[in-house]
Amino acid sequence: FPQASALVSTVSVEIDTTATNVDVGEIAIFRAVEVGISDGWAVATIDTSVHNRTKGGQVNTVPGPLYRRLTCTLSGRATAAVRGCGLGGSDWETVAAAIAGRRRSCVVPQYQDMVSKAFDPLLAARSALYGYPTQLPSAENISRQYFTGYMEFEEVPA
Repeated sequence: FPQASALVSTVSVEIDTTATNVDVGEIAIFRAVEVGISDGWAVATIDTSVHNRTKGGQVNTVPGPLYRRLTCTLSGRATAAVRGCGLGGSDWETVAAAIAGRRRSCVVPQYQDMVSKAFDPLLAARSALYGYPTQLPSAENISRQYFTGYMEFEEVPA
């Protein structure tokens, strides 16, 4: 999670490990927008394995991939933030359109230490989900505040 205030042409990654070989996999670079979520959000692990009984009564399991699903409600924000480019130079409709239609993106529901409120890169990496939204909230207006809609986001299984 590089922290930069200006555009950079290269990104360096440092891996601190004692292992001889490291498989990096993929690196994804996205434009980031901070959108608050209300208390009560959850990340559930979904097991797509299929279980059925054989004729002899034994349980037969066909293993399926595991993935995580984030369910949350966006917290209220002022109209100026939601409609007036207060989301990193964007507004909610622009952000929603960018990730709608099963376009892949990344959500990080928890990235700050609960006590100090400092950025915690290990917590951010652990809680990050790479996938797509299955339900996007609309920019609902309640008491001159926006962002109270429900959102679901599903991880792409590994």
